[in-house]
Amino acid sequence: MKLWQKIIFIIILFFYIYFRITPIINETVPYTYDQGRDFLKTQEIVKTGNIPFIGPTTGLEGIFHGAWIYYLLSIPYILTSGSLLSFYYFFFFINLGLNLLFFYFAKKYFGLTNAFLFLTATSISDYFIKNSFFPSNDHLAPFFMILFIYFSYSYFLKKSKKDLFFIGLFSGFILESEFAFGLFLIPSVLFSFFIIEKKDFIKKIHFFIIGSIIPILPRILFEIKNNFLQTKNFLKYFFENTNNKIEFNFLNIFKERLFLFFNYINDIFVFKSISIFFILILFISLIYLLKNKKNEWLKFSLLIICFIFILSFIYKKGPFYSYYLGGIQYLFLTIFLFVLNKQKKLNFFLILLILFYFFINTINFKNSILNKKIPFLGLRADNNIIKYLIKKTNNQDFCLKIYTPPVIPYTYQYLLNYYNQKKLIKIPKNDFYKNQCYMIIDFDQYQFRIDEWRKNNIPKEAYLLEKKVFENKTLIELYEIKK
Repeated sequence: MKLWQKIIFIIILFFYIYFRITPIINETVPYTYDQGRDFLKTQEIVKTGNIPFIGPTTGLEGIFHGAWIYYLLSIPYILTSGSLLSFYYFFFFINLGLNLLFFYFAKKYFGLTNAFLFLTATSISDYFIKNSFFPSNDHLAPFFMILFIYFSYSYFLKKSKKDLFFIGLFSGFILESEFAFGLFLIPSVLFSFFIIEKKDFIKKIHFFIIGSIIPILPRILFEIKNNFLQTKNFLKYFFENTNNKIEFNFLNIFKERLFLFFNYINDIFVFKSISIFFILILFISLIYLLKNKKNEWLKFSLLIICFIFILSFIYKKGPFYSYYLGGIQYLFLTIFLFVLNKQKKLNFFLILLILFYFFINTINFKNSILNKKIPFLGLRADNNIIKYLIKKTNNQDFCLKIYTPPVIPYTYQYLLNYYNQKKLIKIPKNDFYKNQCYMIIDFDQYQFRIDEWRKNNIPKEAYLLEKKVFENKTLIELYEIKK
């Protein structure tokens, strides 16, 4: 790159990093039931040394995601003794490294202009920003999708069996990160290879299979140990009639999936008008490009998307959530960059678009600097609530009961464990201690559930001694029972 290009790259990269690192520094990152659960499991693994072979539950009863999320979270836990922000920083740096790899991949094969388009567009995309630091199993899938794309592109350039192995490897990791995505992706990849390479692929399919088996080895061990529990549940789901399945007609499913896939594209380009424009360019260009035998990777990728779209019709148990295919945005993005690289006449338009995204980044940065107020939400909210308890209890024994809408307060439990480890707070008792007990009551739009919880957890003879209302409407109440 020339000096002026390097300066532009540094400025865009600054925006890219700023919008991702600021929420971590301010602790306004999402901190949900799933994160609390996974952090507690990671803590258990590190402290006990008992390594699980399976991960969190999926939407299907008796089916689980892979355990790799726990293995990865164990790294920042060991390095920082379980500091909550370390998990977010860990994911941020992995994401940053992989997206820089994607930038240089785009620069090498699609040109610097397209690489800048990738960096500027994703720097303001809510999807890509959230995906860059959120420690969750489904947010691992986009990381592995970047590597899947890199090796699939390399394969169709070199036809290397080593690349085929890595395509299988990262397909397997996607399955273990988000089971639904892998379930649709792996057969789609196999079908696409068979269509493009036919008998030639059969001769070397074992490289793909060996690669894909490595990530799922813990799952295989779990199945052997538990009498193939997941396999039975999976087969039961597909072959046993159940009244729980929600029936959709074909037209409704088609419309829903079409809208879903459009939203994946909109995740990339942020603005619907730009997304529609790029889709039109894609369709106009594809007819010409697909005639060229040198564009095997393009055919391969489009076939994967078509097969995933078709296979997604199989799922009828409930809503098809967008995160089931989280990471497919990178595949759409690479297809667009591939096509745009072939259409040199659009370079002027691309430069205008990059300048537009650059302008939006500048505006967002200015607004962020001027806005001094940090929202009281996510990790910041829960952390400050527990810090309030630390002040009130002064590392003495105390009773605490917690109500959160997801029922199990994993988020608060992990924070209590962490600060207990730092010797700042005692692990609370479940029953009234010295006739007193604190109550953490998170806001719930369904007031009747809070009322029911109060009836079951606060004795009739107890009276309210103190009350604290936080900005997010969470309550801390102290009750006392008269002797």
